[in-house]
Amino acid sequence: MGTPNSATPLFLQQAQTAVHFDVASVAVSVYDWFLTIDSELAFIWDPKWNLGTLLYFLTRYPTFIDTAVLLYSAAGYSIPPPVCNIVIVVSYWMFLFGISVAEVIMMTCVWAMWGRGRRMAILLTILP
Repeated sequence: MGTPNSATPLFLQQAQTAVHFDVASVAVSVYDWFLTIDSELAFIWDPKWNLGTLLYFLTRYPTFIDTAVLLYSAAGYSIPPPVCNIVIVVSYWMFLFGISVAEVIMMTCVWAMWGRGRRMAILLTILP
């Protein structure tokens, strides 16, 4: 086994690789947004909103905020401990929010496939 600091170069290399993937994901997300904004304006930004429209916006746009927080924390700058705590809490809440919205989307799809019945809605609501 090596000295306690022998793993540091590997850790730094892995951290840098993770940051590169984060930046690449931002680039792909922004590119996708530019490719689809005309369709989004035509089909989603309708004056009458429904559950599908709301879920679309709740999955589409918070990812930009979440990614900005992630890149800020991974940028390598010296972040003061109170700010670091806020960044961690915001990251956790954004992650929880994203998972929750994905669960609602899945439940809505299952409910629709089962005929939008009241029993299925109750069952999907009480299941963990």
